[in-house]
Amino acid sequence: MNKRYFFAVAAIFLFTACNNDASSNGNEEDSSSVVIGPRESTLLFSAEFPELYDYIFERDSSLAKQVAMAQPAALIDSVESKLNPAEYNSFKPYFIYNTDSSFAIDIVSYNFVITKKRGKRWLEPAGPDSEVSLLDLKQKLKKRILFFGPSRVVLDAKWKDPQRLLVAVAEIQEQDSREISFIEHNVITGETLFYGPLHVKAGDIEEWHTKKPNQPKAF
Repeated sequence: MNKRYFFAVAAIFLFTACNNDASSNGNEEDSSSVVIGPRESTLLFSAEFPELYDYIFERDSSLAKQVAMAQPAALIDSVESKLNPAEYNSFKPYFIYNTDSSFAIDIVSYNFVITKKRGKRWLEPAGPDSEVSLLDLKQKLKKRILFFGPSRVVLDAKWKDPQRLLVAVAEIQEQDSREISFIEHNVITGETLFYGPLHVKAGDIEEWHTKKPNQPKAF
C-alpha cells in the first residue's frame, strides 16, 4: 500500500474519533444527521442511503439519536493504473455511474469474485482487505481512492452529484459493536470530507456488503 495514503487515512480516522469524543455531550437531534461543521449544513444518513439506514436501524434504533461532527480530510493520495478491459467488462453491471457516465465508483472488482449460485451470477467476498476505486471512463484510468484492512468494510457508495461521491464504511469494534463513517470525495478538486463515526450495537451489518450487490438491479 502507498505509505502516504496509509498515513492520510489513519489520520482521518484518528482525528475524527478524537473530535467525536470531545463532542459526545452535545445535542441529540435527528437520528440520521451528520453535521458538517465548516459548512454549517447536514448530511442525512437516512436520505443518502435509505435502504442501508433501515437495515441498520432495525438492528439498533439508537441510530436515530446520533449526530456526528464532520471535518475536512487530507487529500487522497490515489494509486492510478490503466483500466483493465476484461475486468471492466466482467464487473460493468455493478459499477456506480455518475449522471453522464464519465466516472464510475468501483466497490466490487477488488472486493468480490464472480461465481455462480443457482445458475446465476453471484458475488462472493474476496477479503480480507477492501478498496474503493474511481474509474475515469474518458481517460480509461482506474484510481484507487480508499483502501482498508480487515477491520473495515465498504458498505455502500453513491454519487451526490456528477463530481462528488459518498462512501459508507463500517469499522468492527467488538463482537456486537460497529462504527459507521462516511467519506465524501470530489473527483475534480480532490476535496475530501469525513463524517462520523456513528456507533451502533449490531454485529452483522457488514453482511450488507454482500447483500447489496447481489440484489436484482442493485445499482
